[in-house]
Amino acid sequence: HKRVIKRMMDMVGLHENNAEHMQLLRYGPGEYYRLHHDWIPEQLDALCGPRAFTFFLYLSDVEEGGETVFPRAGNLPSPASNSPEGGVCERGLKVAPKKGKAIIFYSLRPDGKIDSLSLHGACPVVGANDKWAANKWVWSVPMSGVMTTP
Repeated sequence: HKRVIKRMMDMVGLHENNAEHMQLLRYGPGEYYRLHHDWIPEQLDALCGPRAFTFFLYLSDVEEGGETVFPRAGNLPSPASNSPEGGVCERGLKVAPKKGKAIIFYSLRPDGKIDSLSLHGACPVVGANDKWAANKWVWSVPMSGVMTTP
């Protein structure tokens, strides 16, 4: 666990005090996560700046579905819906869950503003296998004791 976190933080050139605790995620058959951004509202980001990066680690294989989808990849327009029923899993970039795979993406543009293209969600899991994953959010500045890695 500590080696993985150190490797993540080395990749972005920041200290682990810039990151929240890692979160374990489980999606059962049919479960998904609506489209969202990983930024924090202004009243909270005053504590430690906005979330700059998201690391997402896939801890299991899934028979079908469960992809992480970025429907605005390639500068596509915003989708009309934020749920799979609205077709968001049929556009943009999809990353299939594969045990051992990891992705990293920015939540901010170089000017520090929210990157609207980082809109993402999880497509429904199909079949009997659960999707297991973990995420870690990295902030632009140290968190000064707020939710830091133990």
